[in-house]
Amino acid sequence: MVRGWCRTFSDGRQQVEDIPRAGRTRTATTDANVGKVDDMIRANRRITIDEVAEELGISHERAQNIIHDILRYRKVSARWVPRQLTSTHQEQRMAVSLEHLVRYHEDGNDFLFRIVTGDETWVHHFTPESKAASMEWKHPSSPVRKKFKTTPSEGKVLLTVFWEAQGVLLLDFLEARNASSLNNRSTREEVEY
Repeated sequence: MVRGWCRTFSDGRQQVEDIPRAGRTRTATTDANVGKVDDMIRANRRITIDEVAEELGISHERAQNIIHDILRYRKVSARWVPRQLTSTHQEQRMAVSLEHLVRYHEDGNDFLFRIVTGDETWVHHFTPESKAASMEWKHPSSPVRKKFKTTPSEGKVLLTVFWEAQGVLLLDFLEARNASSLNNRSTREEVEY
């Protein structure tokens, strides 16, 4: 390498900086590519990093750097909700809410104390341990801890609870074989007495 430099400088070269060379640019993280990636994501929120890289002709790593580090996008999934409300359901809920608001302004806290709320849930005869609850610190020399899968017991009941501002009014247990037809019912209702 030193011989090559000596030969180059003895032939008359006097600058020590690199001579500009044609070829591939040193980075794909240009303002133009950043703008294109942003436009692609805004057009299709489900586009993958590989699709972006292929479309722009850049590496997966550069596409990921642009998306995560420069544009600060994060991939998230939608949260599951029990059901999509139709416009009729939304209007009904709005009307009931407005009616409750009017009655609250007329009666104050007396109105709130007359509201009874109910809910139902399945209650099993065992309480399974979650992964988070079973976590513990482990030293590399510690033996591997085995966790056996819990077999659920056949016993489960449908618990229906009604409560008000003062406390629980009713607890009702319905055996699983009698409650199978109730499995598709709405889980939350509010009633007034």
